[in-house]
Amino acid sequence: MRDALGFVRKTLEIEVNSATDNPLIFVDRGKILNCGNFHEEAIAFALDLLGIVVAELGGISERRIEKLINPALSGLPAFLNLLAHRTGKFPPALRRPNLIP
Repeated sequence: MRDALGFVRKTLEIEVNSATDNPLIFVDRGKILNCGNFHEEAIAFALDLLGIVVAELGGISERRIEKLINPALSGLPAFLNLLAHRTGKFPPALRRPNLIP
């Protein structure tokens, strides 16, 4: 995942600093040239990869939460709160399936 995030960062840095879409600014001449070469396929690929990484991190987080709050796996009290059933507060684990695509 770190390699993928490094790739995304490198790609975005290259594209932000490229002349494909960004104007060229010549301070000494007082000129701004708009290149208009709009081709952002590299950014699209990088952001697709970023979406995959974020989804995978969400899955890993969901499994860690399950392992932590499931009494059969952790040996801890259910919902980590012995009074949860009396307070009416629902644990975050009941909401987690809605967060994972």
